[in-house]
Amino acid sequence: MSIMHKFHSWIGVILLIFLAGCTTSAPSVLVDMEIVTIQRSPVLGWMGSAMNQCAFASGIQLLVEEQISREMKLEGADLSISWGEPETFGAFSITLGMDSLVVIVHPDNPLVELTLEQVQNLFAGEVRSWQPLLQECETCTSASIEAVANLQVNMWIYPDGHEFQVVGDDILLKGSKPYPTAHLAASPEMMLDQVAGNSSAIGLISASWLNDRVKAVSVRGFPENATRLPIVVTSMSEPSEKVKTWLYCLQGALATTQN
Repeated sequence: MSIMHKFHSWIGVILLIFLAGCTTSAPSVLVDMEIVTIQRSPVLGWMGSAMNQCAFASGIQLLVEEQISREMKLEGADLSISWGEPETFGAFSITLGMDSLVVIVHPDNPLVELTLEQVQNLFAGEVRSWQPLLQECETCTSASIEAVANLQVNMWIYPDGHEFQVVGDDILLKGSKPYPTAHLAASPEMMLDQVAGNSSAIGLISASWLNDRVKAVSVRGFPENATRLPIVVTSMSEPSEKVKTWLYCLQGALATTQN
């Protein structure tokens, strides 16, 4: 047998050993993983990264389905995660944190504060230009005002029944219809994109979705008890120790990001 033939034979043996090692170790990882089904509100999509990181650390695999909080059924999944208190509490419940509804504008908009009445007038369409609001702004510079003052308000809202819109309607619309020419954002992600892309835009989102592409405006008189809601996990039965470890990890991660 030639030296080259022996070399190829040894390479083949080494390759078979390597492949055998790969095929025998992979299933053991999957066997150890506990699969957990979760129904989560779409407005809590910002939690996805923390959920996955804590799941990996806790030895569980998540199967997540989005469901509006008020339509969740306890029997629909192992765990239900809602924004606001659920319609029905199960045998086990835990609050992961809080999240507040905020008004957002484009970063070029010099306004940093509005009154509740001003915001209500904006969302009802009674104020359709930024000029009257900017004229009352004591902290706005002339240059910053000129960039936005002559622009029409570009209002963004959510479809009827959306969780952010339901909370916003109770506070902002005063029983009236929303801005007649308002644009519809189907999701928080779309809301961020649209407000970030137009210097005259205004919309609503929760504080946990905020990034440097948009700016939150402080609203004097905004009722915190109505706009700051708990993030609640509930289930029909006591979860396993692995799932509890995941929940405590997630609770800590949210506390870190929200402080």
